[in-house]
This record gives sequence, structure tokens and C-alpha cells, in this order.
Amino acid sequence: MKYINNKTLLALLSMSLLIVSCKQKNDEAEPIAEAATIESQVQLTDSQLKSAELETVKLVSKNVSQIMKLSGTVEVMPQQAITVSSPMAGFVRQIKWMPGMDVVKGQLLVRMEDQEFIRIQQEYLDVKNTLKYAKIDYERQLQLSKNQAASDKILQAAEEKVMSNQILLKSLSEKLKLININPASLSPESISSYVSVLSPVSGTITNVDVNTGKYVNAGDNMIQIVDKSGLRLVLKAFEKDLPGLSKGLKIVAYSNANPSEKMRGKIEYMVKMFRKMDLQK
Repeated sequence: MKYINNKTLLALLSMSLLIVSCKQKNDEAEPIAEAATIESQVQLTDSQLKSAELETVKLVSKNVSQIMKLSGTVEVMPQQAITVSSPMAGFVRQIKWMPGMDVVKGQLLVRMEDQEFIRIQQEYLDVKNTLKYAKIDYERQLQLSKNQAASDKILQAAEEKVMSNQILLKSLSEKLKLININPASLSPESISSYVSVLSPVSGTITNVDVNTGKYVNAGDNMIQIVDKSGLRLVLKAFEKDLPGLSKGLKIVAYSNANPSEKMRGKIEYMVKMFRKMDLQK
């Protein structure tokens, strides 16, 4: 029988305890750290990223478009609403227009007749003839004055007569132009009791105030015409909509009768209007 020394036994026990302790430490499973989750983020695997074909870009500041619906009415600009008035007093002898008809610039609107038209043409031709002989007399008096065969007083009278007739002829010439008679082509054979009132613009007739046989005074309204190029869309916006509106902003408009037909334009100007409100105490 063999005997083991006490010191040797203690050393063996210590070694066995050390081995058992190391083995137990290695066999323990390391705790797995739980990944922190954020509700506003989505995590994808590499295979998911490839199948989704996602692209990433750098964030930039951009204006986001918005749709704003406004109501309005179509109105005519003041300079595009034309009122054709009678240039002189007379009788309406011809008119064939009705509201809604289209007219072209220079087209005959109304034919008028009056004895005053004859008198102006006759007076113009008389003054024109008088001026012709007044100039001849002035040239003759000028030659006599140079030869000291006539007094300066006679020459001045001849010169004054020429100037007076020139002024009168110019005045009658402008009157003839007002009733659409060309003074340059007027002759004794072309004198007429009729004058033509022509359309000053192309557009649509909106109102007719005369009829055949009616006597009108100078300046009376006869026909009203609207130039379609002067139509403007007037939109109404509230204060909360003003930040989204600016001059030059492009718009798309349509009518309630035909919403499928779109008309494009832009804001030309903005007018701020304030409504008076009664405040109660």
C-alpha cells in the first residue's frame, strides 16, 4: 500500500479545482446584446437593398408646388371697350349690326346723311380756291414791292390774306377727316351728302343704340365694341392666399361652362383691397 503525502494531495486538489473552474467559465454562453431599435428607421439587409434598388441623395432645399383654387370674372380693360359716337349731327341711313356680331377694323358701321356734310365740303373747296388766288396775289405784290411799285401796306394785307385762308383751310380739312372724307381727293364732282362711320378696332359688337332713320346729335353713342385682346381674368383671393401669389406667376384657368378647355396665363398685377368692417364694442 502506497501513502500520499498531505502536501501532494493539497496540490492535486488545487489543480483540479482550477481546471474545473476554467472549464465552467469557458462553457458559459456570452450574453447577446440586443440591437437598439428606432421606430422612425427601417433596417434592410444587403440582399434587400440590392433587390429594392434604392438610391440615396443629399438633402437640398426646394420649393414645393401647391394647388390654389380661386374664383373670378372676365372683365374688359377700359381702353379696350370702344364707344363709337356720331362725329356730327345727322340721320342714320344704313346700319346692319346687332350685338354679338364681329367687326373688322375699318369696316363700315353706320352711313349718315345731312345737309351740313355738303356745306363743309363746299366751304373747303371754296377756301382752297381762294387760297390759290391769294398766293398768286401775294407773289405779285412781293415783286411790286421789290421794284418799289407798291406800298408795304398792300403787301402785308396780301400776306395776311394768305395766312388767314391757310388756317381756315386746315380747320376744314380736319373736320372732313372726322367724317372720314379725304380732303386730298375731294373735288366738286365727289361732293356727297353721305358720310361713313368706320370701325376703329376689330372686335365684337356688344350694344347698338341707333336704328335706320334715327336722328343723332354730335357725340351721341351709336355702337359699342369690345376688343377681345383686352379681356382680363380678375381673380379674388383672401389674405391667407396672398403669400402664395406673386406677379408673373403662371396660372391655368377654365370656365364653369367648359371646364375641359384650359387657358394658360400669368398674373400681370395685384391690387390690394381692404374691406371696411364694423367693430362692435
